[in-house]
Amino acid sequence: MHDRIRIPRTRAGERARGSSVAPVPTDAVLSLQRTVGNRAVTDILARDPKEKAAPKPPADQFRDAVKSKSWAAAAKALNDVPDGDVQGLLKPLEAKDLDRLDAASRKLTDLPLSLQIRTHRHIVFLRRPAGLPTDLSEDVKVTGAGKAEATQKAGGGDVNVRTGVSGKSGSEDVDDAVSMSYSGKDAGKTLWLQFISREVVIPATDKAKEKWIPGTTGADEGRKYALTTDPDKRVWNTDTHADAATPFYEEYGTSNRTAEATTIFDPPTPVADVVRKQLEGGAKRVISRAHLVTYLVRDMQVLHRVAIDLEWSFSSTRGASPTATVKQGAASELDTIHRITLEKQFPKFAYLP
Repeated sequence: MHDRIRIPRTRAGERARGSSVAPVPTDAVLSLQRTVGNRAVTDILARDPKEKAAPKPPADQFRDAVKSKSWAAAAKALNDVPDGDVQGLLKPLEAKDLDRLDAASRKLTDLPLSLQIRTHRHIVFLRRPAGLPTDLSEDVKVTGAGKAEATQKAGGGDVNVRTGVSGKSGSEDVDDAVSMSYSGKDAGKTLWLQFISREVVIPATDKAKEKWIPGTTGADEGRKYALTTDPDKRVWNTDTHADAATPFYEEYGTSNRTAEATTIFDPPTPVADVVRKQLEGGAKRVISRAHLVTYLVRDMQVLHRVAIDLEWSFSSTRGASPTATVKQGAASELDTIHRITLEKQFPKFAYLP
C-alpha cells in the first residue's frame, strides 16, 4: 500500500469552493474595523449581498413622489393605493398639483384604460360640485302599480322595476311610465343616472328597405338630441333637464324620495311629431323606440344596471301603448359609450368607473 501524497489546499482553491462573492480588500476591512469594530464588520461581511430593503407602501411612495414633484411616479404609486385611501392622499394637494398629477396619470399608456383614468376619476370626484339632489319629496301619487319585475339585491338594499305605471303628478296624469326604485342602506346618497337613445323607423316592405328617420327629439325642458339613424352609431343622451346642474335623474326628473328609498318615474313619449309626419307622408306603419339604460350609483360606485326597451307601433295617428322589455343585474361600471356621454355632457361628474 502506497503512502498518499497530501497536497496543501491553496487559498485560491478555498475561495473557488466557497462563496462566489469577490473577496473584500484587506485595506477596506481594516478601515471598517477601525471605524465600526470587529463584530460590526463580521455582520456586514456575512450579510447576503442580494438582500434588499423592503419597498415602501404605495401611500408612502406617493407622498415621496409628490414631495419631489415626480408626477409620473406619483401617478403609478397611486394606482396601487386602495380606493378607500385615495381621497385622503389627494385632499392636501393644491389645485395646480392635482392638475399635474391628472395629466401624468393620463400618460400611463402601458396600463389598461380603466387604470389610466382611475386617478382622473378620483380627482374629478374630489372636485365635484356640492348640492347633489337629496331633498325628500313625493312628485307622483301612484294609482296603478303596473307590471313588477323580479326584485333584485344591490348596494345593501332592494331594486324594484315596474312598467306600465300610472299616477298623478300634481294636476298632470302619468301614463305608461316605468319606475325604478331602490330601498335600503344609504338611500339618502344613492341616486339614479339614466341615458336615453331613440329611433323612428319605417319597416321594410316588399318594395322598400327599412328606413331610419332623421330628426331631433327631447322634451321642451330636456336636453335636445338627435334620433339614431345608424344602429352601429347609436346616439345617447344623459336623460335630464337642459339646465340641470347634475346628471342625476332625481334633480329634475319626476321622483319620490324618502329617507329609506329613492324612486324615479319616466313616462317616455313616442316622438309623436316625427311619427305623424311619416304617416301623413304615406307610410303604412311606423315604429318608434326608446332605449333607457339606468344605473344605480353611490359616491364613486356603480351598483346596478337596468336596461328597458320600449316600442310603439303605429298604423294610424291614434295613440298606442308601448311594449316593454326589461333586463337588469349587478354592475360595477358604466358602459363605455355612457361614460363617454357623461364626460362630454357633465365633465364635473365624470368620476364613475
